[in-house]
Amino acid sequence: MSQMKQLQASNHIIVLALIIFGGSTYFSYFVEGLALAAAVSSHIVMVLSATAFKVGCILKLYLSHRAV
Repeated sequence: MSQMKQLQASNHIIVLALIIFGGSTYFSYFVEGLALAAAVSSHIVMVLSATAFKVGCILKLYLSHRAV
């Protein structure tokens, strides 16, 4: 979890640096949008993998009880 927060913090720092140094406002909005999209997609992947893991565990328990 802490690695995720560090990654997000570093993404925000990169975005801020690009906004400060990248003269065009539209460019900075574009970069910020990309960073946001990356953060959201990684969060969705994390949630999906956690859900798949839980479903796998439940299925494994069910099948092991059924086999006995």
